[in-house]
Amino acid sequence: VKENEQPLQKAVETLEPARRIYERFKGHHEKEARALEPLLAQIYQGLAVARLIFTPEAAVRNNEHGIKDKIHEDLKRALELRTSHADILGRAETFNSLGMLYKKLRRFPTAQEQFEMSLKLRQKVLEDNKKSAGIHGLLAQSHVSIGTLAEEMATAVADAHGHPPTADEKEQLLRKAVKEFSLAKASYEEELGKEHPKVAWALEGIAKVQHKLGQGDESGAAWERAAEIWSAAHKKSGGKQLFQDELEVATQRKEAMDRHGVSGDLEGDDGEDMLDWEMDLIRKGTGGQTAAEDPT
Repeated sequence: VKENEQPLQKAVETLEPARRIYERFKGHHEKEARALEPLLAQIYQGLAVARLIFTPEAAVRNNEHGIKDKIHEDLKRALELRTSHADILGRAETFNSLGMLYKKLRRFPTAQEQFEMSLKLRQKVLEDNKKSAGIHGLLAQSHVSIGTLAEEMATAVADAHGHPPTADEKEQLLRKAVKEFSLAKASYEEELGKEHPKVAWALEGIAKVQHKLGQGDESGAAWERAAEIWSAAHKKSGGKQLFQDELEVATQRKEAMDRHGVSGDLEGDDGEDMLDWEMDLIRKGTGGQTAAEDPT
């Protein structure tokens, strides 16, 4: 996507014609078209994910212009095709995307079911083939998805039924998020090495949740380690300024924690409010949302 282009529009302009080409081909060559169904599944998956990522959450939740139905229908079609071709990793990808959809809809239990199905399928592939290329990165994605969901459930005002979490539920969910982000970190390290930027993203997720749990020393250490990885990656970029924003956020977050301390209160207090306010200023200075805030 070039500068000033709309990514969702670009995705639809590219993938919808591809889908129509397939349908025309199938009309004349039905037998041969069967062999191309895995490609068609990728087209449906791509359309759904583009709409899911680049459509505001409120618009999805309110089904504006039928967007929720379009996403669900395309993912359902992709899943059917991938199931018929015994594509285990493809099914896992689609289940993860269905989890993303239900998370946006605040249907948290259903989202968790989809994420866990995705994880189980990926774990099965690893069990059957220890040398399967890229599988640890996919496992990391599943753990990030589950961890992000747990964090959102802990901090949500209410779920789709209007039920807010209790204080005990919040703590359990945040602890689960730390566990899942830690598993993601280990999987990224296995796949990519301990100095890869994705390891830093996992560390940022860990640090944020540890702060919410009042674990100041652990959170500070995680931010510090993330900053070390960003710094090394930035130096290797050859003057391209890659990861400069991430490095600044991680460094300044650690410094902000050192100045204001940690609240130790899951409900929040003035100390945590001050830290959040300061981090808002940091984000505005570095171009917006940090990677760890949307690790999926």
